[in-house]
Amino acid sequence: MTSTRFRAENTGIQQVSTMGDEPRINPLALPIPDAAKVLSKAGGRVIRADQIETDVAAGAPQNDDGTINLITYAAWLARERGRGD
Repeated sequence: MTSTRFRAENTGIQQVSTMGDEPRINPLALPIPDAAKVLSKAGGRVIRADQIETDVAAGAPQNDDGTINLITYAAWLARERGRGD
């Protein structure tokens, strides 16, 4: 992926720093709307913020500041899927 395409696709996602000309995000602390955008791009289907909020209400892990750690969230999703609920 080119840096121009990366910037275009990730416009509006909170950046933690810039290295060179590519924006960087923190996957360990994303606001819910940004987490939805990242997951939508990575998964090839639309993930809405309200879906993540529903997961949080059902027990998905959330950082103290209300952000989402994508690693722990993905692990929670895998565990929940394994339960067959």
